[in-house]
Amino acid sequence: MRKKSKIPVFEKMDIEKCCGCEACSQICPKEAIYMNEDEEGFLFPFLDKGKCVNCHLCEQVCPVLNQHKNKILSQKYYAGYAKDSLIVEESSSGGMFSIIANEFMGMEGDNYVCGVVWKDDFKGTKHICVSGKEGLTDLKRSKYIQSEKKNVYIEIKQLLTAGKNVMFVGCPCEVAGLHSYLGKQYSNLYSVDLVCQGPTSPKAMREFVEEQEKKYKSKICDLNMRYVGGTTWIPQWMKIKFESGKEVLKVFYETDIGRALHIMQRPSCYQCAFAGTKRYSDITLGDFHGADPNRNYYNARGTSIIITNTSKGADLWKHILQKDLVNIEVVQKDEITKSNPRIEKSWEPHKYRKIYSEYFVKYGIKKADKISRTQKERIMIHIPYKIRPMVRRVYKIVKGKN
Repeated sequence: MRKKSKIPVFEKMDIEKCCGCEACSQICPKEAIYMNEDEEGFLFPFLDKGKCVNCHLCEQVCPVLNQHKNKILSQKYYAGYAKDSLIVEESSSGGMFSIIANEFMGMEGDNYVCGVVWKDDFKGTKHICVSGKEGLTDLKRSKYIQSEKKNVYIEIKQLLTAGKNVMFVGCPCEVAGLHSYLGKQYSNLYSVDLVCQGPTSPKAMREFVEEQEKKYKSKICDLNMRYVGGTTWIPQWMKIKFESGKEVLKVFYETDIGRALHIMQRPSCYQCAFAGTKRYSDITLGDFHGADPNRNYYNARGTSIIITNTSKGADLWKHILQKDLVNIEVVQKDEITKSNPRIEKSWEPHKYRKIYSEYFVKYGIKKADKISRTQKERIMIHIPYKIRPMVRRVYKIVKGKN
């Protein structure tokens, strides 16, 4: 059970529903609300009672408490990838973020993109605003760790008020938090959210990085959670580079941090208030799991889902299509939601969620990983990936004889 915070929001809403968007901490005129980690490492708002003036702005800005009819007019669905193979190689799936962000940066006016970057030590992530296409590099690739927003909503409002164009990219709850913080529509704001299963905690990432640096006796200097390690983008690999020159390549979901992502999301992620048609974004992007290899939209190195949610998003997407930068097909909703149900709804807590948390809190990420895997899974992880199909065939033969 999470410690009960005295922030006024939680007098009207259960703390388990808090999505950690940080809108309440940024709206507070007295800086009385600060974000602090719970025992699992997820950020929740807390109150400095000595500074609070009971203005209740935190209650008014909370997107969970104040869900309203969104601005979505109609959703259209697409699948495909960037025609530039280098963009696909440098991206998490089909390169759609790079295409959209690059085109946005090239629009007339002063343009800023706000997205997630690694902290310098790779032990966490944060939202920042960048101007110029060169600043987009660090925003690319999935990071899967809930970011710190700090004062980014405040910065975005200042940019918008000054007439700058801003594109904000984040999880559905973060986009909702920004829109709620702003309190009105801005014609110069574009928002992009992601098909999201829910990020895992910064504490898990810190422990993973510390574990890897201790094991390889060197600091991490680069980390890619979506490295295409083979001929196809699935399975998903993680590539870690160390200052010593050492490089490590592992199947992502077989790492401790991959397991944390698979099992341990914040409680609100299992009851997401902003999936489906409840999104606040203009465009939604995601991986096209279950993509048909025989369709023209398919790229073995990465295939994206694109959903336009608003007329503003549709206009921006139309502009991109006219420039012939992508190989795209219109698809039906059922085609993409069949293997990607989190477009529409949350997923259920993993069967090991409770015991994983108990071990993570008491003993750390490594023991939590171990307790949540079967003996067969623990053995298979240590077998080189290329020979696993042969091992499985031998196992079936032996099992059949018995």
